[in-house]
Amino acid sequence: MLPASDKKGEGQRNLLPVWRRVVYVGIGAFLAAFGLEMFLTPNKIIPGGVHGLSSLLSHVTEMQMGLILFFLNLPYVLYTSVSKERQRFFLTAFGFLLLTGITLILHPFPPLVEDPPLAALGGGVLLGVGVGMVLFYTGPLDGFRDAAILLRKRVPLTIDEIIMLINLSLLGLAGFIFGWDQALYSVVTYAIAMVATKRTINRLYRYKAVWIQTCRPEAVKQAISSTPGIDFYTPNFEGVQPNSLFFTVPKTQGDAVMQIIEKIDPEATMHMTPVNSAIE
Repeated sequence: MLPASDKKGEGQRNLLPVWRRVVYVGIGAFLAAFGLEMFLTPNKIIPGGVHGLSSLLSHVTEMQMGLILFFLNLPYVLYTSVSKERQRFFLTAFGFLLLTGITLILHPFPPLVEDPPLAALGGGVLLGVGVGMVLFYTGPLDGFRDAAILLRKRVPLTIDEIIMLINLSLLGLAGFIFGWDQALYSVVTYAIAMVATKRTINRLYRYKAVWIQTCRPEAVKQAISSTPGIDFYTPNFEGVQPNSLFFTVPKTQGDAVMQIIEKIDPEATMHMTPVNSAIE
């Protein structure tokens, strides 16, 4: 059960998530487009995913990257339109159109940085933060991961392995076209963007789901629930083994929970996973 303080104004907050997601998806799309057009594309630095493929095709065909993004992402947007998740379709279409529009608007302007190392750093951070914000608020900027999920059914690889293999092939192709020095900057950008995306998503999460395997479950549960300052949420979670505990806490209290568990049962195994909301 949520604390009484979290229940106040519940009716008003139910209207906020959609608008909050729209704002953050918009900010994320702007940051991604800014990083691509003002840092990466002018310096022939190719990030991974559809953004990298669009940038590569833009250099080869001399078309504006925004137009290529539009044509590459259009099938994915149409695919989400047949989904029952209307909110996901709205956010996907919004982020996609905003990313395309901003990219087209920024294209005529000169790049902010013409030094490849600085461009790789700045562009990678902006792209990673932007993509992380969009992904967190369920408005993906492209269908790259969905395509990997479909391929997973046909090849003996995991989704992450498929994505990495495609990205490495893309970066290798960029090396043949622009030279291996530029390919190195592309690899650096790809790594920076991945780290920035993960860090952004982790910062936006409000709670941590905690899974504990311990020989003293009742003592651990009693200690956590009775410790002042820790908001302990216990879900009705079926299928938990007798010596296991599953609950959520605010992310700022994860270290305190870890200290309690180590004090009561040093042999306990614990895993924490970021989640967006507490489980009632």
